[in-house]
Parts: sequence; structure tokens; C-alpha cells
Amino acid sequence: MTAQPVEVTILWNGGWDRYLVDTSITVSVPEAELQGNARMWPTFECEEAEGSFLKASFSSVLKKSVTEGCGVRILRRLGGGD
Repeated sequence: MTAQPVEVTILWNGGWDRYLVDTSITVSVPEAELQGNARMWPTFECEEAEGSFLKASFSSVLKKSVTEGCGVRILRRLGGGD
């Protein structure tokens, strides 16, 4: 059975963003994304998995179902603002 896309809204220093994500595709957040200014950004690129990922730590919904230190594949950004 294929996982259904999940819509998540996050609040962060840059405002709010809404994404459609696939929780069946996860990758470990690279160490560089957990340090310095990069840790404040909710998304990152992953060359191995070819795509953009949302850090699960930015979403209370994702924290419940995704392993700590992982990101989920972003299917689409649905909106956002300040």
C-alpha cells in the first residue's frame, strides 16, 4: 500500500509555509544541515535521493511519525508568507 501525501504547515523564523510531503520517502538530515545557519532552514536538497526535503523537526505532525533527524520528500510547496 502506498502512503498518502500529507499536508503540513510549519511556523519558523521566515514565517509560515505549507507543504505536501511524502512520508514514505525519508532521508537522514546531513550533518551540515544541523549546524550553523543551516539548522534554521526547514528544507534541504539531497543529491542521493534527488529532491527537496523538509526537516521533520519543523513539524509537530511529522515529529510523531518520522524518525528524529530525518527529512521527508517535498512533493509541492502549497503556500507561505510572513
